Amino acid sequence: MSFLYPVCAVRPAGRPAVRASAAAPFSNDTEIAKKRFLGAVRDTQRGKQTDSLERGEIEEAQVSLETTVAGERIDWSLLAGTWDVVYTTARDVRGIVGEEPFFSCRSRVVGQRYGAPVNGLGRVTNIIELEFDVPFLRGTTVSINVEADYKIDNIRSIGLLFKSASVGQIQPGIPFQDALTPAVLPRGWWNLAVLNYLRDFKIGFEFPGASRATETVIPPSLFVTYLDEDMFIGRAQQGGGVYVYRRIE
Repeated sequence: MSFLYPVCAVRPAGRPAVRASAAAPFSNDTEIAKKRFLGAVRDTQRGKQTDSLERGEIEEAQVSLETTVAGERIDWSLLAGTWDVVYTTARDVRGIVGEEPFFSCRSRVVGQRYGAPVNGLGRVTNIIELEFDVPFLRGTTVSINVEADYKIDNIRSIGLLFKSASVGQIQPGIPFQDALTPAVLPRGWWNLAVLNYLRDFKIGFEFPGASRATETVIPPSLFVTYLDEDMFIGRAQQGGGVYVYRRIE
């Protein structure tokens, strides 16, 4: 399993000018390489709809982009925010983001929400948001979250220590809401009570040993090759795989 989702077996469906560090703006070569790379990963269904030739072309475009910022320091303050996967080669994540639904679910968001680092330490939430695609539940979403601590190990590496996982935050779609709160009476207090219960529902657990672990034992998990205000590229150091994110918040 990759660093992203150690416990997931579910398979469904213009920002300001960027900068490499607080001190030095990206060169024009970087902007050109970034545009080429984003064009290569566009319409790939987060990497699911690619063959070996296309993956090779994407890898070439990625290396060209990474080369333009080689030697630059990462501005870790840009990490804070919510990032959605737009392309990956990791097999487990590609299973989650597949175009074909699993149990009539499609993935709406597969990504990470990073808190701002303080002295090289922070909190990250791995997010999977699934949407049901059956008539009665169409539009209904459910979230799977995996919480972890992160540590900036050196100028380009992040280590992750998984703490807990949860399932919940159910948002009923219109057909489901209409069934629970019909326009034709009778309906009562219990209709809204059920809706509120679903929205508040959450079940979770802690990973064994997470409460006893400390930040000093967090192993490197991700080598960050590129980070600007709206794109983030990392290479997994355990299990392999490339992750390309775009900022959504």
